[in-house]
Amino acid sequence: MPVLEGDWWNPLYSSKPTQRIYQKKPPFSKPSQFKPKGWTDSIEGYIREAKKFRTQLFLNRKLTNDGYTFHVVINFDKLLTPQELRDIWSKATLTMKRRGVVAVWVMEPTRSGKFHFHLLLRNKTTKKQLEQAIKDAMPQKQPDQKRSGWRKKIVAVKDGEEWELENYIVKAKQEGYVKGQWSQDRYAHKRLLFVPKLGLKKVGKIGEFWAKPREVLWQGVIDREQRIGEGLQNPGVRKLAKYICHMLNGEVSLEEVLRSYGYSADEPWVQAWIAELVSGDPELYTSQTPEIIGSSRSALP
Repeated sequence: MPVLEGDWWNPLYSSKPTQRIYQKKPPFSKPSQFKPKGWTDSIEGYIREAKKFRTQLFLNRKLTNDGYTFHVVINFDKLLTPQELRDIWSKATLTMKRRGVVAVWVMEPTRSGKFHFHLLLRNKTTKKQLEQAIKDAMPQKQPDQKRSGWRKKIVAVKDGEEWELENYIVKAKQEGYVKGQWSQDRYAHKRLLFVPKLGLKKVGKIGEFWAKPREVLWQGVIDREQRIGEGLQNPGVRKLAKYICHMLNGEVSLEEVLRSYGYSADEPWVQAWIAELVSGDPELYTSQTPEIIGSSRSALP
């Protein structure tokens, strides 16, 4: 069971008791014969869902040939119940859609018991237009209020930043530096799991963001991995990959070469190269190998 710290309230922000929305000590894993899944069941399940979602984002970006225009962070300064948050956010996303916003969003809890959202926009717009669209969509400051109860940060996305953002917004497991120290999981300290059964969606979209349904994109990944696995059952493919990796002096990893040729194992040109290698005359294809690796390399990062 997730560890909760009871109901509590802050009279400055809410007149209603608010239950803790994130798990203080979520289990890393749970005994099961099935692969872990779900954003709230365990850390292992969250990591798997995050990997799946970031891969779907990556594939969608490649299909549409679009980058992202803006990264938006919306923070709620008030303590809200899940129902209050649902009401506000459903109205906000509908209004943003009507204003032409096309985006994917990810909801996260904060350690202070509040909500915030990350949005990655696909549509072409200006920062000024986007600011107005968000202002129109979100709750307005009332005459008796000093603040509107929320704030935003809008940052233009530069070329080459997409993959990092796709990892960051879901806190996917990724290697990198944390305060100058190398880590196998750079976002572990930022990863908070919602309490189960709050009735909230972890991720969503505004407008026609996905080129294909998310599950169709993921099925493509499953099919590709199966094809690679089947191709690597051929000992000749593994022998060819090892030879090519040696020939390139390690410039391309063995894993990458194995995946490349495992995927293309049934192609005539791969079969021909295997035959040439077995015959002891690999020089027939040496000059072509680097180019072929580049063209047959896995589309996944």
